[in-house]
Amino acid sequence: SLQLNRDWEKAQQQIVMHASKIVGIGEIGLDYKWAQTQEQRQRQKQVFEQALELAERLQKNVVIHSRKAEDDVISV
Repeated sequence: SLQLNRDWEKAQQQIVMHASKIVGIGEIGLDYKWAQTQEQRQRQKQVFEQALELAERLQKNVVIHSRKAEDDVISV
């Protein structure tokens, strides 16, 4: 999870640094085929929410991915 946190932080920094050249953020969402434990699913939700907040702050479109998680994607 520490590596995932570092990777996500680095991705956010890159998005912010290059925001003027970016038209959208994607593919973001939830994939419950691979995240099967509640802990894994909760972590995916956290990152998904953060990505949506970043897109909103930067006024960027998003491309959403959802697999076996449609209800949770809609609720987020």
